[in-house]
Amino acid sequence: MKTTTKLFCLAAAAAALAFTGCKNEPAEPVYRTIGTVLNPDKVSDYILLSDGGERLKPLNSPYVPEHRQRLIADFYITEEMGEGSDYDYGIEYTYLYEILTKGIFNVELNPVTEAQEDSIGHDAFVQVGKPWIASDFLNVEFLVRSSNSGIKHFINLVAYADSVPATDGKVHLQLRHHSKGDLPNYDSWGIAAFDLLPLREQFATADSLNIVVHAPLYGEKETVQEVVYRLGGEETDEGESVAATTLSSLQLE
Repeated sequence: MKTTTKLFCLAAAAAALAFTGCKNEPAEPVYRTIGTVLNPDKVSDYILLSDGGERLKPLNSPYVPEHRQRLIADFYITEEMGEGSDYDYGIEYTYLYEILTKGIFNVELNPVTEAQEDSIGHDAFVQVGKPWIASDFLNVEFLVRSSNSGIKHFINLVAYADSVPATDGKVHLQLRHHSKGDLPNYDSWGIAAFDLLPLREQFATADSLNIVVHAPLYGEKETVQEVVYRLGGEETDEGESVAATTLSSLQLE
């Protein structure tokens, strides 16, 4: 069993899904992975495809996730599936966290007014980790300031008409944040995954794309980070994690 390609320091969060049927003290090692749900028919018998390539069959999950939902999962292995199976391992969850999973907001395809532009948000991030690409998603960890109030912070990755591609041949995207008036009392951890399949289709003849992610930081600064989207299927480096300072109830949409 491969270990996950990226590890997270997580505490129990309001966004987490708990499973009461799990064993209290599993005899087998508990693994952590980040992966993508394969569930086009939206049934309980779905596949969790880990970023390491394992096809996992959850055996204790009442949860029916959307197709291509990104998840962080802690689990132990209950059985190894035989040859010819659709799965590599049968697993039981001990912890599950839904990653905010959404598409890139393309302003050229969805023209916005000034008011709508403001609604996308201009609030700063405390810190943004280096993005990484897996399973045709651009993934990014970040810290924002919140009050643990349960107010949902609005997170988007925005493409403008002159940015895909820009004159330098790269795809420039803006990571945007709207706190919706939440008080900036604590540094709170978040993670989001943005679907890159439309870019794969748009640039079907290219070998790779250089994606540049711009994000505003406190102090009127900007972080600019570049990652390569290899259209041949190879993944990028693991990226850079952001310390999970306070996650207790940060909600994202």
